[in-house]
Parts: sequence; C-alpha cells; structure tokens
Amino acid sequence: NMYGTIGTSNPEYLLADPQGADKIAVPCKPGQGTFKRGAILYRGSDGLYDALRAAKADGNIRHIGITSHSLDRAREAARSGLYETVQYPFSLLSTEEEIAFVKECADLDVGFIAMKALCGGLLTNLPLALGWLRQFENAVPVWGMQKIEEVEQLLYFEQHLPVVDDAFKADVE
Repeated sequence: NMYGTIGTSNPEYLLADPQGADKIAVPCKPGQGTFKRGAILYRGSDGLYDALRAAKADGNIRHIGITSHSLDRAREAARSGLYETVQYPFSLLSTEEEIAFVKECADLDVGFIAMKALCGGLLTNLPLALGWLRQFENAVPVWGMQKIEEVEQLLYFEQHLPVVDDAFKADVE
C-alpha cells in the first residue's frame, strides 16, 4: 500500500497523514523516496531527512515536523532534536503520560500540535475541550471541524474563554 503525498508538485506539502499506509511517498529533489510507516527520519540514514532540510534551506518548506499515533515514536522524535513540531492525539481523555509528554515538548522547545482535540468526534462540548486544552500553552489544537457552525462556535469561545474553576474541573471528571 503506497500513500502519495498531497500536492506532489508543490513542495510545501511534503508529508501528509499516512493513516493505514505501509509507506509514504516523499517528493524530494532530485527524485522521490519512500520510507516505512512509523519510521523516524534521521540525518544521513537514507537521505530523506537531508532532503527535507534542503527543501527548508531552499525556502520550499518552513518547518520540519512529524506526526504519530505512537507515544514512543513521538517522544523519540521530539527528543531527537531534528523536528520543530510533533503532532500527536491529545485531548481531555489523554493519560498522565501523554500530558507529561506535552510538557516535555515545551521544555525541549518543540511545538506540539494536538490532533483529535475533540476526541475524534467523541466529544461535542467545545467549551469543555477548549478550556481543558488551554491549560497547555504550547499545545495548538487541530479541531477537525466540518461545519461553518462549528467554526463560528470556536471563534465565539476563543473570544469568551471558559473559566477553569472547580465546577469546570468537576465537568471534566
């Protein structure tokens, strides 16, 4: 199963979410490379990370990040010093270990992108999810909204942030 990246003619989109793929096609200059799903690219291991660095140096991409559903892989990538951002599932259903990882990313100066901030659609209470997530300054959520009403609701609550008090914490529990 081969997964081609979105916008292969546009180097701004070098990687896409490869859920279910065995390999990811990465358009590189020159040529094209592949790597197995779950692999973490390191300098010099196969030339792909170097191709990403070259694309960044040429101004074709701004940042090098990684996404993973595996906490171990995400942690390894963050600690490697090679990635500026890590995207990992993070919501009010996250474990203490995952919360500690978000804090570790802040300590490492690695950006943290919280995917599935609404628990993959399980949670519909946006104020609760937003209020909980705002406890982590370095976590930038991917809300996964599909309707204009959801975007309008998010914009409203961004202007009127929920108060995180004892009642709020009881709702989270």
